[in-house]
Amino acid sequence: MEFDKNKHIEKMAKPVEKLLAVLKKDNISFAPNDGDNNVVFTRDGKEVHMAQHSFYRFSGISSVYKEKGEFMIPVPVTDEMYLFDFMKPIIYILLDHA
Repeated sequence: MEFDKNKHIEKMAKPVEKLLAVLKKDNISFAPNDGDNNVVFTRDGKEVHMAQHSFYRFSGISSVYKEKGEFMIPVPVTDEMYLFDFMKPIIYILLDHA
């Protein structure tokens, strides 16, 4: 089975829309493609290009672990968790240092 990036991007549409709504409140704009397979975030004249591969999690973290007594229990990472817990802080950091 071959990976279809367009179908994957469609699958992530709702969590991406939620994230973009939050970013918009902080005056961060989004462009889904710069022609080089990057997404673009812009704020206050600063621009950050991020690989679509990273932003849309074409591959990447699928679980985290939480402690339960002596054991570590895997917790699946949802698309929304990935975007809000991992990508959102990275976007803010990159824009703050652009």
